[in-house]
Amino acid sequence: MDSTSIHGRGFPSIWDFLSQGEERHGIANILGGFQDPDPEHPVDAGEFLARLDTRDLAARVWGRYSKPQQVRWDPEGMLRVVLYFGMRGYQHLTQVWRDLQHRPELAWSFGLDGVPPYKTLWHFVHKRLGLDGVHELFSRLVELVVSEGRAMGLPLGEVVSLDSMPIETSLRDRRAQYNPHYEVRGYKAHNMVDSEHGVPLDFKLTVLNQNDGPELPEALRRARARGCPIEAVLADTAYNSQSNFGMVCQELRARFWTRFPKTSVIDPKGEMERLWDRYERCWKEDGYEPGVSFERRLEYLYRKGVHHRLDVGRYHRNETFRVLISDPERYEKMYNRRVLVEGHQGYWKQHVGMTKLEGRSMEFITVRVTVRLIGILAVALTRLQHGLRSGLCETVGIL
Repeated sequence: MDSTSIHGRGFPSIWDFLSQGEERHGIANILGGFQDPDPEHPVDAGEFLARLDTRDLAARVWGRYSKPQQVRWDPEGMLRVVLYFGMRGYQHLTQVWRDLQHRPELAWSFGLDGVPPYKTLWHFVHKRLGLDGVHELFSRLVELVVSEGRAMGLPLGEVVSLDSMPIETSLRDRRAQYNPHYEVRGYKAHNMVDSEHGVPLDFKLTVLNQNDGPELPEALRRARARGCPIEAVLADTAYNSQSNFGMVCQELRARFWTRFPKTSVIDPKGEMERLWDRYERCWKEDGYEPGVSFERRLEYLYRKGVHHRLDVGRYHRNETFRVLISDPERYEKMYNRRVLVEGHQGYWKQHVGMTKLEGRSMEFITVRVTVRLIGILAVALTRLQHGLRSGLCETVGIL
């Protein structure tokens, strides 16, 4: 059976037959009603993903074909297979293929007219999509989840947590490193999530022994570009540097809640009087304005150069440290919201297979972990599209 339609782009989505004016709860009734899965009321994965509006994502997948009129397997259906792969947390793509063989109705629920050959699935994930494709899907899913959630009044992306965890890999991987603290050989995954709902917002894989701190600025900028307003950042001491304080507090105008070592003290190089004087010494340089506010002085120094930027970071670090000194209970209450990200990572390790990934390259592992997160985001987006506001990323109960 040929998979092209009158549109020349494969089977049309079920969503294409629904008018734009229909409310989401009405759409749910048209589809036979949406049931939120839980351990006592499980839902088939195919049925669950069939409730997800994938038109936006499918259009991006179609863009990766040079001759869409010759497509054999509908890309929207293949995309749902990828989402299923990530949601199930399987170690190997062969496990997905076997599910499709043993449960042909699963392929039909994804919009496929049969079970694609294994080589076709592998080529779709690693070649048709590849690293760029899965990154694009991840970014777009974050945008959709944040936008959908905020439209429902959820403050997604306002308070974010950043943490890292090791991903163990094969001993044959020469690029992987051994870390005695984690007692594993592999890589390090830097995960940013919404602190309240655990929605993944950013991900990057680095070598295991690389410092965490330098990863924070670009992670925050990527999340901002995906629609996250970011009003507060929670991270442990591995990300606690002067430059990061400057980036979070001055560049993003957000609060930075982090752990301070017991030996921490107020840094005299970051005191207001010193920065005030630093600004006055620039009186001969372009951009100097006499009599401006201290905030304007900070902004000028931050943009001037790396040494001035570090002083601005020192100032914000001092101010944050003073909050800890003056009201440690309030400070700890804010910082302890970070434990949610550790809890979510533990959940992902248990249910979405993010503890050990055997691969031949760092790129291979990056693709596989990103697919895991895409699956989680698809679960969250499905719930949001049907008006749910809690338990967005839970996969327990989806069979």
